[in-house]
Amino acid sequence: MSITLPEITIVGRANSTPETPSDWFCDGFMAGWNNPQLVPEAPAPLNEEYLSAYFSGVQAGKNCRNGVECICDDPQYDGPSVVNDLGGQPYEELEKAWKESWSEFLNHREDPHIEAPEIEFLAD
Repeated sequence: MSITLPEITIVGRANSTPETPSDWFCDGFMAGWNNPQLVPEAPAPLNEEYLSAYFSGVQAGKNCRNGVECICDDPQYDGPSVVNDLGGQPYEELEKAWKESWSEFLNHREDPHIEAPEIEFLAD
């Protein structure tokens, strides 16, 4: 898989074996997220640093997943929200004003170029 952004290219293999503590943390996170009831076991013979990263990832994944399930199971939860409604202009009105403003800008036609009359200098 290769992803090209304007400044950089990221190349990766989705099925590659984890090689760094960060890789093992991510691997553990996905295991914990996908199975929150998981009792973590060492996925392979790993040194202490890698094993610790994996177990930390499993716990982090389980915690994140459980937090999401708690929110979604709440009967008063009706979808994503950040804060109470701050008020302001309704989206439809704002979108209409935006389109009108851009329309005026994009459809602007300049007056045709008119040649200025020649200037005549009179000698005194």
